[in-house]
Amino acid sequence: MSYSNGLVLKEVSSYPITGDIQQALGGIDEGDDGKLCTHANINKFAKYKPNNIQQDEEPTDAQLLTIRYALAARATNNRASLATMALDWVYSGAQAPYFRKLDFHRYYNGAPIPFMQANGQNLIVDLIAGNANPALFYMLMNDGAMANKPFVDGAGIGTSGTAVPANRLQYCIAVEDLGFDLGSSTFLSIMGAVLGLVIFQGTTYKGEVWASQPVAHLSQRENNMYNVPTGSLSLAPGTYTAVACAKLTDGNFTYYLPVYNHADYPTRFTFVVGGMDYYKQDVRGISLSSSGSWSNDLSFNGNTYSDLYVMVRLYNQTGRSVTLGSVMDGRFILSTTISTVNPVVDAQGSHTFSRTQVSQLVSPTVDPTIADGSYVEMVFKVTNIWSANAGSSPSLIESGKLQISPSLQFYSGGAATDFGLYGLTRILTATHAN
Repeated sequence: MSYSNGLVLKEVSSYPITGDIQQALGGIDEGDDGKLCTHANINKFAKYKPNNIQQDEEPTDAQLLTIRYALAARATNNRASLATMALDWVYSGAQAPYFRKLDFHRYYNGAPIPFMQANGQNLIVDLIAGNANPALFYMLMNDGAMANKPFVDGAGIGTSGTAVPANRLQYCIAVEDLGFDLGSSTFLSIMGAVLGLVIFQGTTYKGEVWASQPVAHLSQRENNMYNVPTGSLSLAPGTYTAVACAKLTDGNFTYYLPVYNHADYPTRFTFVVGGMDYYKQDVRGISLSSSGSWSNDLSFNGNTYSDLYVMVRLYNQTGRSVTLGSVMDGRFILSTTISTVNPVVDAQGSHTFSRTQVSQLVSPTVDPTIADGSYVEMVFKVTNIWSANAGSSPSLIESGKLQISPSLQFYSGGAATDFGLYGLTRILTATHAN
């Protein structure tokens, strides 16, 4: 054998010796064939390495392709199993008595992991800002505009440099060599699959999100192939587990292939949906118009006039400037409790009640940008406050006094969450003295 820059090649005319193999395995002190061919230092992402083909002769390239270079990435057609399934990729190494030194011919010890996530231990989605961070993936590719690009933490596939020297790429398992290995003879290529996340809370499925561009060889760089927006997820604030994987539909089945489970970039990682703690609310007052002056006490004089407006300041304490996303689509709501302090007297008699109603945003009508430490003023319309039922207009009102207790909330994933207070709670009242 000969050894140079991580690569082992067999000599043309001589029987292989073990010294170069030892160097390729990290300078180990071992001469036994069996121990060399099963050593823990063998890089399973090397395309050519000891394998479990049962014969004395060195396997051919066709044989190695048939066994997918002795590396099986675990896959499943049961989405629910992603929360608990084993994630280790299976390397089918040499088995007695077939310990062939020639299996190390073309062994490259610098082969990188070909498929992993690039977010790290967690991914935080700031729902309030509406600019959720994307899920990022890395793929070592053989061909196309992104061939042989390096892994970049927090970015995915690098834009410059190489993952390995150009003359070493052919000795590495690339993403094109991987597939949806479901056991027996079922194997589907990853080409044409889409990358994304499947989200669980415990073992309960909560949602999923996928790239808009499938895995393919492209003539120009396409970031949407490995950069997956997460803002479309509709999840209540909380802590979830995301499973980074590829998805492929074939016939009547959909298959999932989890990425390699690296210690620093695990397949299952913490997915935090929130941002609530970085924003605070301050109710500034109530008014008879959306652009009027705001006060803690409001007097009504008309017999049937029954609506008011509430103005709330939302403070940004994130440490950065943020732009709120989609403010007019119902993400920000006002939950107002209306309680009688003095009974409401109208043409139908005297009434006491306590109820809560939800109001939609009146302004702003475009997504605002809030500097760090500053605020945006939000106005909501609260209707029919003098009625025991928010959906009905009141009868002729004679007198009454109400306590108005509004709270700004963020609505996501079927649940509303209150913002914390900036300052003290205001006691707001509306008085009718006709």
